[in-house]
Amino acid sequence: MNPRPYVILNVAMTADGKTDTLARRGAIISSELDMGRVDRLRAASDAVMIGGNTLLGDDPRLLVRSPELCKERLEHGLSENPIKVAVVTRADLASDSRFLNYGPARIIIFTTNQTSERQIDALRKRDVQVYVFGEKRVDLVAALDELGKVGVKKLLVEGGGTLNEELLKQDLVDEINVYMRR
Repeated sequence: MNPRPYVILNVAMTADGKTDTLARRGAIISSELDMGRVDRLRAASDAVMIGGNTLLGDDPRLLVRSPELCKERLEHGLSENPIKVAVVTRADLASDSRFLNYGPARIIIFTTNQTSERQIDALRKRDVQVYVFGEKRVDLVAALDELGKVGVKKLLVEGGGTLNEELLKQDLVDEINVYMRR
């Protein structure tokens, strides 16, 4: 049995502890310098995980931005980008979502039985690996165990807040990186 991945939680927040606006529209808190740090973290990871609010609200690409870092990954026999991983109660992604369509990257989605069979089939037809682990919430222990089975040794978690909180509550985080903006 492969061990669970080493989990690095990365978060950017304001000095008063905010990670987003009240409207939850993916506030840009990081600086250019911090975005470079996050890009290096992504490039050094086997997979990058986000939660459902981030997936459906922000629809991130989750790609390594630096051509040099992509080249280094390829030179080390890795794919250009780490695996994109989402944890979402109901995986109602639009077919044109950036998460699904941008960049060469393997995609894994952990969801619950609240996602319709039709949507699961549509995602699988796009070569997305979909795992149903739970009734109302995704079983994070099972999700991390599955990531270990598929070879993920180092997992970067880019939140949001709900996923971060659950991982911390369940003592599933090995390292925390915080960028704080004044």
